[in-house]
Amino acid sequence: MSNFSSIDLAQLVNVVGGLEVSGHGRVQVGTGGGEVDVDGTYKRTPYESCVAAVTSRPNWQPDEIRSTCGEPR
Repeated sequence: MSNFSSIDLAQLVNVVGGLEVSGHGRVQVGTGGGEVDVDGTYKRTPYESCVAAVTSRPNWQPDEIRSTCGEPR
């Protein structure tokens, strides 16, 4: 028996979105360590966004990830 599975690319049509947030700010470094200026970017793929949406719903089930988001590449 194989542990591999396949997915039809048509199943990935529901995966949309993604996220990119950039910003500038100050971060506290340890207790009494002061602050530093930072520039940062946070990126999340459409697949990660889909999984986050599915798992944030009450009573979600693990099989809903594959049926809704497909599988990661």
